[in-house]
Amino acid sequence: MALSQARSDRAPERTTGSRTAQSQSIDWRTLSGRGTVYSCTLVEPAILPGMEAHLPHLPAVVELEGAGSARLIGNVVDVEVAAITVGMAVAAVRDEHVKGVALPRFVARVP
Repeated sequence: MALSQARSDRAPERTTGSRTAQSQSIDWRTLSGRGTVYSCTLVEPAILPGMEAHLPHLPAVVELEGAGSARLIGNVVDVEVAAITVGMAVAAVRDEHVKGVALPRFVARVP
């Protein structure tokens, strides 16, 4: 798993967005894909046509190890709904439904 992180060589200006959002300098770091669930929710009714086969849908915000304050949104899969908790240890798995398009998904892991 790789994470891009903007960096800036100048002092940040006060803005309503990210302090480094205007930076064109990007560093890529390889991460382990391990993290913890920061927040999650349960989506039971299908919100898009054809989604019924993928219910329940469990989107989560995951804090990635080694990524500082960066978080990634993805689905938690192969886990019972009742077992998902904030702070749960997860690991990223590659899920390529369409060739060349990978979706972030997470499975439970032993910490």
